[in-house]
Amino acid sequence: MALHLHHLPTEILARCFIILKNSEKNDDIKALRLTSKRCSQVSSAFLLDFVRVCIMPESLSQLDEVSKHPVFCKSVAKVEVNVSFYDKCLAEDKLAYKTSRRMDLYQRVQFYNRPRFRRIGHEEKRDCQRAMCLLDEWETFGNDDYENSKSLGNVDLLAKAYEEYRRRYQAQEDAKVGGRHLQTMAKALSRMINLKSIILCDRDWERSPPGSPFSDEALTRICLQRMPWKRALGAPPGAPPVDILPGLFKTLSGIGTCLHTFKVAVSPPNDLAVLQMSEDSQQHIRSVLKQSQELSMVISSWNRQDSLIVDNSRPKREMLQLASVTTAVFDAPDIQRLELSLGDYPVFYQVPQISFSEMVPTKVWPHLYTVSLHHVPFHEKELAAFVDRQQTTIRSLTMNEAYLLSGTWADSIDILRRFEKLNHVSFTWPKGGEFGKAPQHHGTYPTGAVETYILRGGQNPLRSLGN
Repeated sequence: MALHLHHLPTEILARCFIILKNSEKNDDIKALRLTSKRCSQVSSAFLLDFVRVCIMPESLSQLDEVSKHPVFCKSVAKVEVNVSFYDKCLAEDKLAYKTSRRMDLYQRVQFYNRPRFRRIGHEEKRDCQRAMCLLDEWETFGNDDYENSKSLGNVDLLAKAYEEYRRRYQAQEDAKVGGRHLQTMAKALSRMINLKSIILCDRDWERSPPGSPFSDEALTRICLQRMPWKRALGAPPGAPPVDILPGLFKTLSGIGTCLHTFKVAVSPPNDLAVLQMSEDSQQHIRSVLKQSQELSMVISSWNRQDSLIVDNSRPKREMLQLASVTTAVFDAPDIQRLELSLGDYPVFYQVPQISFSEMVPTKVWPHLYTVSLHHVPFHEKELAAFVDRQQTTIRSLTMNEAYLLSGTWADSIDILRRFEKLNHVSFTWPKGGEFGKAPQHHGTYPTGAVETYILRGGQNPLRSLGN
């Protein structure tokens, strides 16, 4: 008797579907599962393993439906919670909305006028010129003479987008009444029996429409985009809805949820004081993450409102509020992979106001083997203490644009050589110490020689560099 695909053992058949999934050919999986009942049973788990949700009624409803599906409730392993938001100030103030959207449009024009885009075609150049005209036309929106000019299609586009923005803002707020959004998410997540990972991000992930970046569809997309936590350039002051962080963990803790992987990837609020976590909130975070093995905190884009001309200083009292979150997140005893990224902190050659030991618990992780640190400030003594605690566990180390607050880098890479099982290292563009505030880029900094030395090869290249 000839053997067919459905005669394969379940393990091998499942492996075939994994290969198809990794090749991003879900349509092939959909077709293949129709060939037999057995193929359908084995492949169903690979059709949907990742779900996105934002704080909007239709999105929450979709998450709830997925969690009640007899197959998908078992297949979803990762959920991304988008915490970008429709802003109250923009929804209630027409002039503030106009200012913010004009600034968004201006930034897009500047982006496409960069040198690498100067070879764009005639149609694209015409679109850029149209966008520059739009900046002037949109200025009339909300002014006294708006009624006389609103017949202009481009201004009418902004007016319609504003009404839709107001509608979406109200829908967002309705979804949050009485904490319904948290309850809906928690119940849905509790029904996903193989859920391992949650990601919190504040990037508005709706794709830009194809074609011209300044088509009516693209312009409408700009006008309806949600706000990141740090708020957009031109937006009025205000606090982002960071309450979702302690609220979600409190709800998950109440139903006994434990996660294998957790990641936060957000921009820092303009005032980090809004991130202050109470002891109860920190305990809820620890409870949900107590069995986690992969933890990541990525806080990037530190220039307030995407501008270098505003005050971008971050006093220590602010940074300690962020630390109240990071220390709770990284307090899991069995963590294997740790990532802490502070993006481009500090902005514009400022001196960091916080250090590694204030953001990460000073404890031993017996199973920690991968550490990835980006733009994280250190004192040399802190680095030595961390290496001594994890001397026999770390196998992979990434330190990009680390800032040395005290001590020397020449001594610090001597300290890093103490890792006994280290077999991979990336150590690029250090700042502070003998290098000052500017990162040491290729040409002046011997990246390869430093990494080789940390892996116990050659001589310390930074000592000869100092001479």
